[in-house]
Amino acid sequence: MTLFQKTLITAVLAASAGTGLYQARQAAALSAENRALAAGQAALTRDIEREQSERDALARRLAALPASAGRASTPAAELLKLRAELAALRADKQDATQSEARSWLEKARRLKQRLEQTPEAKIPELRLLTDKNWLMVALDFDLNDESQVRQAFSRLRNMAELAAGNQMQAAMKKYCEAHPGGYATDLAQLKPYLDPPLEDAILERYAIQTSASARNLQLGDDWIILLKTPTDPDHDLQVGVGSRGSGSTSFPTESKRALEPVLQAYQAANPGKSPEHLAQLAPFASTAEQQAALQKEIALEKARGQ
Repeated sequence: MTLFQKTLITAVLAASAGTGLYQARQAAALSAENRALAAGQAALTRDIEREQSERDALARRLAALPASAGRASTPAAELLKLRAELAALRADKQDATQSEARSWLEKARRLKQRLEQTPEAKIPELRLLTDKNWLMVALDFDLNDESQVRQAFSRLRNMAELAAGNQMQAAMKKYCEAHPGGYATDLAQLKPYLDPPLEDAILERYAIQTSASARNLQLGDDWIILLKTPTDPDHDLQVGVGSRGSGSTSFPTESKRALEPVLQAYQAANPGKSPEHLAQLAPFASTAEQQAALQKEIALEKARGQ
């Protein structure tokens, strides 16, 4: 199922009526991205090993020639040919690897440049990103497609917000250990426990709220730290932080709220079933607002390539 379908289904099964349509996105989202990068690195390693095996085989052939070079059956021209093949193979593989690396680095540089040219898409947490984060996102998106650039910006923000969340999570854990049975009620109370510290511009973007404010996160605390507002409401995720962990979930947009009764009507007509496609909700969108919200989510789904 697509992202939004899971969002709708989760809302009805896990939340009461009136709650925003959330999609649980635990810290596993970032872990999945790391696993994807690891898989890509593993594939590259296999390519390198295969190329090394080819070079080794050719080198063994080359090493075996001198012993038989005096034989009439092994002309000297064969020795020269093998040496030329080995040199060419090494040069080609080195050039290809360097070219791919340069291309990847250039794409990451372009992504940074695009973000600099789009100040409204920037957040202070972006300073917490690593070179690996930039390379991961650059690899995943087509920077010649504006809709994908927008999604790339959102992915970067989520990574950066989760990085800040991890620091706040560690600070909240220390606070709870120092105050048994108590929770911080203001982010200022966590400042002494932040190591390294987070600048005020970052902390101001979050607030401590009850866990009911984002039920699907299920962080195991009564009070959690939540990102207040999205930079891009159509794509950004809401980061949540507890003393035991952090994660992210969809912001409850107006269109998602409007579709809550639509999904409930679908569930009532199809007990035990979940819609496989957003179009299946169309017969249950009875108002102009619901129909417009559904069309908006379908368009966003197509833009995300889901």
